[in-house]
Amino acid sequence: MNRIKSFLPWILGLVWLGIRVLGATVLFKDNPDAGRSLGVITNLSFIIILIFIELRGIYRAKRRGQQSGFMADFKVAASATIKYAVMVGMCIFAYYNFISDELEVKKKQDYTLTIEALDTDEELNKIKAENDQLAHLSREQIIEVANSRTDLFTNPRIVSSASFIVLVFVGLLYSILAVFLFRLLLRMQ
Repeated sequence: MNRIKSFLPWILGLVWLGIRVLGATVLFKDNPDAGRSLGVITNLSFIIILIFIELRGIYRAKRRGQQSGFMADFKVAASATIKYAVMVGMCIFAYYNFISDELEVKKKQDYTLTIEALDTDEELNKIKAENDQLAHLSREQIIEVANSRTDLFTNPRIVSSASFIVLVFVGLLYSILAVFLFRLLLRMQ
């Protein structure tokens, strides 16, 4: 059981990738936003499951008389979530680089929307009036600025890095809250 538990974050990361691919190719083929939502919900669920499993192990050790402090318990819970975040970060990078064309499709859609949003002089003047930084730019320059932003936010390295950072933050936050509540409940017993 301990051997499986040590590999569980890595296994769940691969399971996440399978669920994400299944969501994108079968369940939500025509709705990439729903596929991304499925991926997010799965991530949050797996982080909670990992923390619960680690806290269960800590509880069993405490029942056998083993003592530990808040930071030791936090370290145990957080280490599993960080391992999971690393695995999912790699899976997200692989997913967007080699498996899915979602980001490329989104990039093309955003390029088209930008051009359509600026196809008349009235729309161009409205955008220039709303944004002082764009007031002195031509239509082509504004499209170029918008496309460079689109390129940034649809870059697989940026998306996977941002996802990794968010997962680490969420994992650490959930670990702190879970350990705090766990230790509070132990005191009440």
